Amino acid sequence: MEEKVQKTTNYDNMADKVRKAALMALAEFNKWHSPEANAEVAALGPSRLVVELTGPYCETCGFYDYLDDLKLELEGKLRRPLRIASLDKHLHGCAIVYEIGGHSDG
Repeated sequence: MEEKVQKTTNYDNMADKVRKAALMALAEFNKWHSPEANAEVAALGPSRLVVELTGPYCETCGFYDYLDDLKLELEGKLRRPLRIASLDKHLHGCAIVYEIGGHSDG
């Protein structure tokens, strides 16, 4: 039982660190790219981060540059490699699902 409590505590601490680092990265991204593009955490799991990107950014004038800038900012703050697992464009922006490298689900 103690081991399970310890694993839960470690997971909670790691999740909290990842959340804080992601929020710092998104604040930095928004500092430089807002109001054209605004990023916020939509969901966070042990090995995935979902970011909602909204704003009047022009998809034909560097849409993927925004994605690259955001990924680099997140990797710098998280100190882990990220991979874009999926990208779901919608009317008001897009949802980006990142897989967080160096993380295990178990």
